[in-house]
Amino acid sequence: MPKSKPTDDPHQTNLPLAEAEGTVAERRAMLGLALEAIECTNALATLCSVLFDLTSGGARSVAVMHEELGQRPWRLCTSARGVREQVGRLKLTGIVVVRPTATKGGFNSVSEFAFDWERVKTLAASAAGRRTSAAGRRTSAAGRRTSAAFSDGAKGGGEGGSSGFAQAIPNQESSPSSSVPPSAAQCDGKRQMADVRQKAADWQEAARRLRDAGLRATAAAIQEARERGLSAGDLAGLAEHLLANAGAWGPGAIFHAIREWLPGDSPSKESLWPTRTAAVETW
Repeated sequence: MPKSKPTDDPHQTNLPLAEAEGTVAERRAMLGLALEAIECTNALATLCSVLFDLTSGGARSVAVMHEELGQRPWRLCTSARGVREQVGRLKLTGIVVVRPTATKGGFNSVSEFAFDWERVKTLAASAAGRRTSAAGRRTSAAGRRTSAAFSDGAKGGGEGGSSGFAQAIPNQESSPSSSVPPSAAQCDGKRQMADVRQKAADWQEAARRLRDAGLRATAAAIQEARERGLSAGDLAGLAEHLLANAGAWGPGAIFHAIREWLPGDSPSKESLWPTRTAAVETW
């Protein structure tokens, strides 16, 4: 697919990851499923919706001031600090790639945003599988109730004239023989959802360990790690190495190590770390 055409808007650039596919409505529906998969908050959903509109339906990247994202009444309705918190949470999901482009007072004041549609597709598939599984369970339960009602009606057709149909529906308990095995799609959806939740928990644990090691910019560190192809386990190992060498390196040295790290490297690899204590930076 050819690259997106240039735009006259100075805040917009070509999408740096993968070009969006489908219509705007299709992409919005896919994004909605992805947000459902991660069980997002209202604030996170609002931020995604605003960025979707600003990026022309997710087809481009866009650089935006955090104060602009927090404006009232149609955006997040919060301070720049509140916006930074939501942006950090959004980074952890992997739905949007965020790159800081300017700083003010030691904090990122302008960031570039671009949707990672491969990640969105994966999460959307998980949500769709979960919906299919839930629909299958409802259909199976309805089938068991109907079968039990007709079965009890046949048994009660003798003397006394009571069919038992009305009593069968609320009182029937499903037996092992009447259960319907889940389909392959249902099982796959459950596995995908469990995998998504486990990966999110792993990244959250890695962020917690990094904070214990003294790094405040955990969201930025996780974003760098994702772009390098590193795992949550890699970052957790890095945190353990930092804890074992408390105070040896500042944030700049830590980010340098992440950028130089190759999958499979040990966090203690000497080439990753400077020979002297790095200057402490504000993040």
